[in-house]
Amino acid sequence: MGACKPFQDELHDQYERFRTRYGSHLRGIIEIGSYARGENIACSDHDLRLVIDCQDPLLVFNEESWTERPEGSLYALVEWEELNQVDGMSFGLTNLAFIENLLRIGRFPLIDHTCLYQGRILIDEAGAVETFRAKNDGVRFSNIVPDYLRQTEWRVTYKLPREINTLTERFIARKYALPAVHTCFRIVRDLANIATYHEYGSYLCDHSSLLSYYRAWPWFEPTLEKVRTYKTNETVRRAVFNDVMEGKSERIAEIKEIARATVKLWEQFHKRFRRDHQTAGDRAH
Repeated sequence: MGACKPFQDELHDQYERFRTRYGSHLRGIIEIGSYARGENIACSDHDLRLVIDCQDPLLVFNEESWTERPEGSLYALVEWEELNQVDGMSFGLTNLAFIENLLRIGRFPLIDHTCLYQGRILIDEAGAVETFRAKNDGVRFSNIVPDYLRQTEWRVTYKLPREINTLTERFIARKYALPAVHTCFRIVRDLANIATYHEYGSYLCDHSSLLSYYRAWPWFEPTLEKVRTYKTNETVRRAVFNDVMEGKSERIAEIKEIARATVKLWEQFHKRFRRDHQTAGDRAH
């Protein structure tokens, strides 16, 4: 692992390493995650997405895919270990050529879509990333909402229960991170993004938009404020983490209640979304 150095210096070094590897196919870097959304604390990692444009070979990052790919598609997988060499930075990969392949059949890969339109561009050689993003900005791809719903349902029904059941076993000490809390906040934010994309063909623009969206869910607002504070306030985050590690039952019960409220939110959201979507379909016919 590389020695600790200022983020911009390390970013430059990593980019030059990727230039050696990908050459003329390299396009830029997008930041996603807590830094991109202004939710980071001092010990947060930088979650990043390397952007390339490479058709031969057609490189695809080896991660969960929520978007159906054409049968018989041939591509070469890039593993996480191939990209990541330093602490504090976590790289994924977006290949514009792979996106173009799916655009031919009217789909935009969900993870690439959320990275491009929810992240912020840090490096953009010759403006290629912004040009690509602008070309499809505001387009409502038919696969995004159902793929996003499936991804969120997986987090609610599989990921979150597993993290709650192993609350004192699955944690990241150097970041004072309890994955269950982060997953709850991710679900909350994603539901608002799903609704916003369905309505406008775009995602939330900032945190105030998230708060504004949840005024329509007044019963959940106290939970939203609590989980947001746990996620973004370093003092509170340390206290919550330490309480859980010490086995304090009140704090553990509090986090479990946040998870229960998040599951209830998903259930109500999904029910309302399906009902409203069905009503709109009936009106169209």
